[in-house]
Amino acid sequence: GRVIRDQEGTDALARFIANQMAQNPTLRGFIELIDINLGDAEGAMRQNLNLLKNFAETMIADKPNYRCSSCGFEGKRMRWHCPSCRGWASIRPIFGLEGE
Repeated sequence: GRVIRDQEGTDALARFIANQMAQNPTLRGFIELIDINLGDAEGAMRQNLNLLKNFAETMIADKPNYRCSSCGFEGKRMRWHCPSCRGWASIRPIFGLEGE
């Protein structure tokens, strides 16, 4: 995102993230899009965007980022060895609305 913003500007970055969100919607992408728009927002619009951002951040705050493909163990950090089933290299990132 930083490269697009530096080379093409904030509007180009907002379009890029919106296009990505249309193909693969995530709460993290939603938060990024809100952050971009907060820079230009004022008054009630700024308050509403902050409310939406806080809501989305709360939704993903306690969610796991990784899941074991063997036993379903979930955690916030990457592990090479699953602490539940003891499988090696079975922990994978969680994708979808709440994932990356």
